[in-house]
Amino acid sequence: MTSATFGEVLRWFAHGLVGKTETRTKIEQVPVPSDYRGTPEMDEKKCIACGSCAEFCPGLALSKTKFKDSDKADHYIAEVRCFVGHCIYCAECERYCPTGAITLSTNWITPVFEPHGLDRAVHVEVDTKKRFYEDLERDVIEAGLCTSCGACVASCPLKILRIKNDKANRRRKTDTCKECGVCYIQCPRAGANPYELASGLFTSRGDEKYKDLGVVRSVYSAKALDSAILGAGQDGGVVTALLKSLFDRDEIDSAVVAATGKEPWKPQPLMVVDAKDIMKGSGTKYNVCSVVSVVRDLVDGGMSRMAVVGTPCHIQGVRSVQFGLSNPRVKDAVKYAIGIFCMENFDYDILYKQKIEKEMGIPLTSIKKLNVKKGAFWIQTADKEYSIPLGELKGAYIRNNCHFCSDFSAELADISVGSVGSPDKMSTVVIRTDAGFMAWRMAVDANAVEYKSIEDVKPGYNIVKKLNSEKKENAKKSLEERKSKGLHVPQWG
Repeated sequence: MTSATFGEVLRWFAHGLVGKTETRTKIEQVPVPSDYRGTPEMDEKKCIACGSCAEFCPGLALSKTKFKDSDKADHYIAEVRCFVGHCIYCAECERYCPTGAITLSTNWITPVFEPHGLDRAVHVEVDTKKRFYEDLERDVIEAGLCTSCGACVASCPLKILRIKNDKANRRRKTDTCKECGVCYIQCPRAGANPYELASGLFTSRGDEKYKDLGVVRSVYSAKALDSAILGAGQDGGVVTALLKSLFDRDEIDSAVVAATGKEPWKPQPLMVVDAKDIMKGSGTKYNVCSVVSVVRDLVDGGMSRMAVVGTPCHIQGVRSVQFGLSNPRVKDAVKYAIGIFCMENFDYDILYKQKIEKEMGIPLTSIKKLNVKKGAFWIQTADKEYSIPLGELKGAYIRNNCHFCSDFSAELADISVGSVGSPDKMSTVVIRTDAGFMAWRMAVDANAVEYKSIEDVKPGYNIVKKLNSEKKENAKKSLEERKSKGLHVPQWG
């Protein structure tokens, strides 16, 4: 040690004996950023004792155990305990909790000499006979009711579900289900009633003359003004124009649309995070696409303001996730639900591969556009147009789950779009909620669309009403038949 350094040490020592030291008098006065991770808080009313928090906690700060027997048969009281002294504030518990029952507070002051001073526990009554994945498999998937919406995938706290072969499946046989029951509760064809869950969205009673389509504020016939969007769109390109205006206004940071996947004309969900990629989802594929399944992936990727485009049954899945038993990060992320008119969906292997490609000799890669109009399924290639009467496309051509759907116009969407009722190259637009009205006004104000009242065009509203009525009647018969056999039917059926 040099003499200079030794002298500095002496001065520090002397300052410590006689000098003044400045300290904060109250630790509570230390400013804490709003997103600072403090001690975990647990909400007994939201907790379902699934144990997901304990499953993912790297610090072993959480546990789920049987606390005692319940007074009710087939029930027990579970204890979920947090050992705060073991917490490393990683927020994995908050990230994976399916109900938002555990959150990290801004309270970062912990006892130094009493490590268990802030430990807490909640006690939850658990029904041992509650329904979980095996019941979903029996009641919905194997029963042919699964719409492949992906609500179960977006809601599973362990992320062990996926959509495979157009049905919900476990990712691996070795994946261990914790039997929390969230997948069953969230499924619109099992435990969820999306019509009840989403009822608060409809602040207006709507226009009585359109009441057959649910709550409706107004109905227009419209088309996109951008020639590129109009050319790529199915009819009027309205959905693409709506999404573009939402991106341009910074109303959304992402969108989920159906885009052609690895197999031609077989769609897969596309996560759009840049407005320039919206056109990839243009056009209708007339096949199932599990758009809700990727909502969780977008949220995990940092997206928090998204629009989801889907058919009526998939919009039901969106609403189940938004207003049902879901993690707040996921349910709060969906800002706009845009529905597509749908009478029924087709089986890809039977219609596309067997009939179109094999029997009709039309390579799927040569198809430029598909459409359903004037009572036929139209196939357009570069040099020719083919048609199949819809009367021939019954039975096995139609997905079984479609027979039980009573919703033609996506009644739970913020805004619904379809070709029925409007002239060629135009789309029928149904405005339903406050969010739908705002999305429409933004597109209009941006000169993204031109429109007329549905009353001023032909064939007009009556054909929409007719198809809507037919679908409801067909679904009613199918549901009554299932009931008569003692089979499971959806909560709303």
